[in-house]
Amino acid sequence: NSIQQIQSQITHWMADDKIPGVAVGLYYKGQDYYFNFGVANKSTSSPVTKNTIFELASVGKTLTATLLG
Repeated sequence: NSIQQIQSQITHWMADDKIPGVAVGLYYKGQDYYFNFGVANKSTSSPVTKNTIFELASVGKTLTATLLG
């Protein structure tokens, strides 16, 4: 199952890189998919949701350059 593969890959990646929380959104064949893993705040253990706001920092520069290119 593709969804299980995605979930497995993300949890493996999080463990390897010690990432506390991740939210992934996909749009495929007219269907929205949201995958939420871990915590948004380690102090309060609040879970990541599809509404969690993440700081992108310098990633925005790369995305902008890619779109312009």
